[in-house]
Amino acid sequence: TREVALKLTKDYFKSLGISNTPGTKWLFSFVVRHGDGIKWKRQQKLERIREISFTEEMRSN
Repeated sequence: TREVALKLTKDYFKSLGISNTPGTKWLFSFVVRHGDGIKWKRQQKLERIREISFTEEMRSN
C-alpha cells in the first residue's frame, strides 16, 4: 500500500541521514521513473520464526 511504501522510504531516508520526509507526490514520481524495475508483491505476514529472529542488528548488516 501507499502507506507501507512511504514508511519504508521514510525509514530508509532516516538511515541515510536525510531529514526530509517524502510524500505521495514523491512516491508517484518514483513509481513513474522506476516502475519497470519495481517488483510488485502483496504484503504477507512473516513466518513466526523469521519475525522473532529478525533484529535491527541483522537489518543493518
